[in-house]
Amino acid sequence: MFIINIYTLVAGFFIYPFYFKASSDAYAITFFVLAVYVTLLLLRDGSRWKYKIILLIACLFCAGMIKYLFIPLAFVIPYFLFSVKTLPDKPYIKKAGIVSFLLLLLLFGGFIAYQKISAGTAGYIASDTRGLFASNLKQSYPYFPASFINPDTLASILNLSNNVIIAPFQHLHFVCLVIAFCYFIYYIFWKGFNNRNLTTAFFLVTALIAFMLTILLAGLSLSIGKEEEMPGVFWTYVQEPRYYGLIIILLQLALAASYKVIRTKKIFYSLFLVASMALLIETGRGLYFSFNRLSKMGKEEYSWQYEKRFQEFAHSVIQQSKGESKLDHVVVTSSHYYWMHRVGLKSHVPLLYEPGSVNELQLLETQKPTILIVILHEDQLQDYKPFLSNPLKKTKGTFDKFHFFSTHIMPYH
Repeated sequence: MFIINIYTLVAGFFIYPFYFKASSDAYAITFFVLAVYVTLLLLRDGSRWKYKIILLIACLFCAGMIKYLFIPLAFVIPYFLFSVKTLPDKPYIKKAGIVSFLLLLLLFGGFIAYQKISAGTAGYIASDTRGLFASNLKQSYPYFPASFINPDTLASILNLSNNVIIAPFQHLHFVCLVIAFCYFIYYIFWKGFNNRNLTTAFFLVTALIAFMLTILLAGLSLSIGKEEEMPGVFWTYVQEPRYYGLIIILLQLALAASYKVIRTKKIFYSLFLVASMALLIETGRGLYFSFNRLSKMGKEEYSWQYEKRFQEFAHSVIQQSKGESKLDHVVVTSSHYYWMHRVGLKSHVPLLYEPGSVNELQLLETQKPTILIVILHEDQLQDYKPFLSNPLKKTKGTFDKFHFFSTHIMPYH
């Protein structure tokens, strides 16, 4: 109970990477962790096992429906249930593996087919560059050590840049991953998926999920070119910390669960203490962050508040332009990729992904009269001198360092 209480406090203040961006990761991870819990309940006893299977399938389907990355991961648990060695009095466990696999295959197949029919594509990979990009793997996020202390936390403590810290973290991660993989293969070869106890079962499920996700993200980064998140900022799958959120939580739970298993083994217990100390340091950062936010409540503006004000200002510009021109069709473009999408999300308007084209307005084509809203950051105004000198554009206002303009694009007859 002591370890459970300590971990609850740690998890409450640990700053997980999926909280840095507004995303659905936290919801999907919640469903997946619940599915792991239901799996352990199935292994423990056979009471109400049919209801547990239904709950397991529902949790895995919700996790995959919320986050596409979890669709292939969802099949890890049915595979484990089918493969695990069980006593003759627990035949329902293999049944659970077969039934959950087939139903998930049917549900996800229907879901992907619906996406393909309704949206025109079954996925949403933005980059159309395909090939072999081995250099992308150099950007891999070191989730093994980062599950216990974030690289940027250590960089702040040591007063170093993140670029200096990330390399040793990646080396440590690679060593831990190789050791874990070799031990996992050794264990499976000699003992198989042996359901000796729930702790061992949890370790095996965690290892399967970790290896599956690592291979999946590595495969995507190897075969798909980097995507441009913002002008000049490129991104690949293996470097995204929030994609490893599920593994980070499972590794932390594995650390807590290992206490009773390894406390009599000196070497493993020493590693347990090192990981625990790192986890407490990261938790201390979370505590400081939380108290700092509370002390400054009402005195500072959070990023979501700034975004909301920006979106509302842009929306008012769009509505004002509609009223002045009596036109309904609006397109937005911006020198800043992220903020352009914020406007599109709020105002439900199409976006022009080539902002540089406003320098040659006469080349833009449209099928009906259109209001073009142009949002330029002041640091990039020099790149849009032809547009700024165009007498047809109207200045609509300024928000912080963003300048708003409008112009009309008419169809050619």
